[in-house]
Amino acid sequence: RDLHSFPTRRSSDLQLRRYPESLAEFRKVLARDPNFSPAHYKLSQLYASTGDFADAVSEMQKWLGTKIAATHDTKGYLTMAKAMNGPDSPDAPATVAMAYALMGDRDQAFQYLERSYSNQDSQLLFAIRLPGLDSLRADPRFAELLRKMGLPQ
Repeated sequence: RDLHSFPTRRSSDLQLRRYPESLAEFRKVLARDPNFSPAHYKLSQLYASTGDFADAVSEMQKWLGTKIAATHDTKGYLTMAKAMNGPDSPDAPATVAMAYALMGDRDQAFQYLERSYSNQDSQLLFAIRLPGLDSLRADPRFAELLRKMGLPQ
């Protein structure tokens, strides 16, 4: 599950909110290799960002290679995000933060963003640009996180 090997164009389209273009690119990749797990993971983020939690959960299940019982809503997406690498994994917090943000639980989202920062989560730099965190951007805690990361606010 090497998320860093995934071509950046697909990620850029998602970050720029070009959902149709991003979806088309993910479909091309998966048509060539249906088992390319990073595409399933990032496609799950696209679906979650657009509110399609049934498909987001399904893509997370494909990425994890398991059928963990999860509802097809924001709670199910949170269940899958927490199952990514185990509850104490240093690589899961950014995805869990996005799931909480999508659920509207800002405090939990920021707790996981802080954990992600503390654990040097490899996905944090990608996650902070995702549409799933848009609801947090106006919060002063988001600007503080960016400052700690040495990024422009």
